Amino acid sequence: MTTYSIPFVCAFGIITVFVSLIAIVLLSTVMSAIVRATEKKASAPAAAAAAAPAPAPAAAAPQQDPQLMAAITAAIAEDLGVSFSNVRITAIKKV
Repeated sequence: MTTYSIPFVCAFGIITVFVSLIAIVLLSTVMSAIVRATEKKASAPAAAAAAAPAPAPAAAAPQQDPQLMAAITAAIAEDLGVSFSNVRITAIKKV
């Protein structure tokens, strides 16, 4: 059986870690480039469609999800320490 010296084992471990980290960085870079290329291809038709004038939206207010409204109302009521019926949400805007 071959015995390895402590410095050799430490050096081999450090080299293995750094080679693995470099491989992860390279793979991440390649995957990022692939994703960016596919996003550019997918967004090109969408950008052309967005350039066309869109029809005027209806004057009606957008419909809110009642389950979402109930969850937000319950969370606010719980945080404020008041009854659910005392909280009234008039509008929700996506930030």
